[in-house]
Amino acid sequence: MGKLDGKVALVTGSGRNIGRATVLKLAAEGANVVVNARSNQAEADAVAQEARGLGVKALSVLADVANKASSLTMPLSVLISLLLK
Repeated sequence: MGKLDGKVALVTGSGRNIGRATVLKLAAEGANVVVNARSNQAEADAVAQEARGLGVKALSVLADVANKASSLTMPLSVLISLLLK
């Protein structure tokens, strides 16, 4: 069991680099993760798939957190994605 079993983490900018590494570290500790990228769905999906490979739930969501409207709709996008899976 990891230190974060049963927790959920949303990591912005997690399609690559430091954000990707953060997602994978959280997933390795047992956290289910929401991978957020601004515009590259393929990158976000790939990171989510890597996290699933570590045995956690993961989904990817596109949103530009620098854009107020986009960042305000992100939680709704996450909820809809969870309900549809």
